[in-house]
Amino acid sequence: MSRVTGHLMVEPERKQLRALADHLLRREGVVVRVFDAEGDLVLDGADKGEPCATPVDQCRQMVEQSRASVVRGAPAPEPAEACQDGVRVLPIERSSVYFGSLVACGTDDKDEAGLLGNSTGAVLDAMHEILAEGSSKEHEIDSLATELALQYEEIELLYEIDEKIPLRSYTANVIDYVAQKAFQVIQCSCLAWIPTGAASAKPGQDCRVIWNPEQDGPPPTMLRLEAEQLACTISGRCLQTGQPLTLTTLDNDPELSSFSPELDSVLGLPLGVDEDVYGCIVAFKPRDDQFTSYELKLMRSLARKSAFVIRDSQLYEDLDSLFFNLIKLLINTIENKDEYTKGHSQRVKTFTVRLAELSGLPKEEIDILNLSGLLHDIGKQGIPDAVLKKEGKLTEEEFDLIKTHPVRGVNLIKHIKQFETCLPHIRHHHERLDGRGYPDGLGGMDIPRGARIIAVADTYDALTSDRCYRPRFVGDEAFGIVEEAAGTQLDPEVVQVLLDNRAEFARYSRNAQLDPLDRLAGN
Repeated sequence: MSRVTGHLMVEPERKQLRALADHLLRREGVVVRVFDAEGDLVLDGADKGEPCATPVDQCRQMVEQSRASVVRGAPAPEPAEACQDGVRVLPIERSSVYFGSLVACGTDDKDEAGLLGNSTGAVLDAMHEILAEGSSKEHEIDSLATELALQYEEIELLYEIDEKIPLRSYTANVIDYVAQKAFQVIQCSCLAWIPTGAASAKPGQDCRVIWNPEQDGPPPTMLRLEAEQLACTISGRCLQTGQPLTLTTLDNDPELSSFSPELDSVLGLPLGVDEDVYGCIVAFKPRDDQFTSYELKLMRSLARKSAFVIRDSQLYEDLDSLFFNLIKLLINTIENKDEYTKGHSQRVKTFTVRLAELSGLPKEEIDILNLSGLLHDIGKQGIPDAVLKKEGKLTEEEFDLIKTHPVRGVNLIKHIKQFETCLPHIRHHHERLDGRGYPDGLGGMDIPRGARIIAVADTYDALTSDRCYRPRFVGDEAFGIVEEAAGTQLDPEVVQVLLDNRAEFARYSRNAQLDPLDRLAGN
């Protein structure tokens, strides 16, 4: 069994050790020297007036030879075998830990046989026991302290994942946070996330590589591509066996040896709960830098905890998808009654999300607008078809009925918890900046920002769609009408975002198919 090295404890027993060394020098003519695990001389029993027959450097060379043998796992030599050229080397070890060496050598008039005598041996054994026992206890205390520190860091790491990652998080957000924590506990170049099934797909489409922000600048394109390809390969192996994979070097692997030396040490960890596997995390270190046992333990704990969080996040994503599809079904059922408004809510949702993205809104707010845009006209289902589909001009009473649809929509869904954040946008998407809108006559910045964005999206889609009372506006005519409404009906900042990206929105409006629109909007 190979041995690790530990700190040699000379203090607080130095006085006793010095007394024993002086005794051997005076009574037996034996010089005792003590070297630590690094080969440094920490106690010299030689008398300045009576030089030792063996120089310190020669003793150090013999200590290094003994150290190399003992650390590799060779048994400690017998006294006679350990005595060569008038020097006896006693390795100081305990419980597979090497602390240093005790060296005995004669003065000019001391022969080799004297180093093996009973009286000399008894004193050397006493000194050896003092050093080994003290060093072993100190090493045990240090090991316990290190283990406690590791367990504390592990508990803190898992606690932070529980506390800092919201219960309803997207998988991508979970991976970002896991990478952030991984960079804090291990010194790796980058971390890759590969969902289940991506190992056989194109790396650029499925593999997500996150680089350590402590690195100097972004990595070269070729290195990024290599990291993706290597991550997918390692992931395939991990997912095939269901076990972690650690490679200290790629040089000995024919399939991987051609990859960049900057990705030389690899750790792959499958993320799964019970029999369900959600993907694999792969961490990389450059050449000559390997994962320590401490880092491996922390990363395994991180992977286990992350698997549970990702499982929960994917369950919520599935529920959200089901919920959103049910809402789409409801909207489609309503809009299919009128061929002129079919797909209107879907397009308004798409335009709203894109305007919000281009305006730099946070993702949480964009998610709310995604649903709000889809539901903005849900209150129209309570309006008679004769009014909704009327080709001629509406009477005042009919228009008043139409103007009730925002409030009708709010009343229809206000008891559904998932829609709470959408209610202000649905109620106020027909308010005007000049205060002449409905239902509450709000004006300016009193109108919720999301409602102002939906108003621009709603107006633009209405202008670019065929209606029972007029054909669609084409070309720049629709943008011109929207621009004229800026500052009175519509928020000029949101209108400007639309105008600055008119080519993109014109392309959207020409596409009457729902699925491509959703795909372009990133939904």
